[in-house]
Amino acid sequence: SLGHLPAELYTCPAPGPKNDDTCTGDALASTADPVLGAVRVGDHTRSHVAYLRIGPVGTMWLPAEVGPETTIGLPAGYHANPELWHQDELTLHAAGTEYETSGFVKNRMSDEYRWAVGLGNDELGYAVPLSDYRVYCVADELAGPGTCQALYDAGAIEYPDGVAGATCKAITEDPSLLAGYGAAAEAVAGSCKYGQAFDETDDHYEETNSVGWDLEADIMAAVAALTGNDDPTTVNDNFPGWWSGLTP
Repeated sequence: SLGHLPAELYTCPAPGPKNDDTCTGDALASTADPVLGAVRVGDHTRSHVAYLRIGPVGTMWLPAEVGPETTIGLPAGYHANPELWHQDELTLHAAGTEYETSGFVKNRMSDEYRWAVGLGNDELGYAVPLSDYRVYCVADELAGPGTCQALYDAGAIEYPDGVAGATCKAITEDPSLLAGYGAAAEAVAGSCKYGQAFDETDDHYEETNSVGWDLEADIMAAVAALTGNDDPTTVNDNFPGWWSGLTP
């Protein structure tokens, strides 16, 4: 995907599978969008994870900016005391057992020496786990101030300024779910479609620079395909997680 020339984008079935047989290239074509203007027809990109092994050393090349929870796992005590590893406001993020990931890279490797290189072969932005992915609510901009708060108060969206990534994923893959939102359906769907381009929810800059809510899971699926190991373990019992705010 990374390059100085426009890359091919693809149209794929929203619920998958997404592969050479099911996805169609857009031939660099654009179409008119009522909000953004000219946009590309395709809404998927193509990238890869690479696994280089030399003797006892294994290096996993990842096409995104990945956090330590994706490479070395969550610290041993994270689920019990997540506040020890957060400098941010906990209410603005999934934390503890609610912070679910798809596993961690080094746990799926078997090499004696294991390296994980972020932005190693592409730049797809931040790999944010779906459990913590939030998309900006655009209803205030498109329908008037106070609309997002009203949607939140009515229970239509999960946060006063945004929609959960899991919700956006669900209604994108199965639009029939929007029927359950009643009059709020257009605002919720519009936020999922345009939110990333408009702004960020509070303390969620990373989502504005991410290829999408599936990135973390897709990377871990590729790692599993390369190693033959799909261990879903998320906590690394051998990782104390020391940092400047938590020292031995």
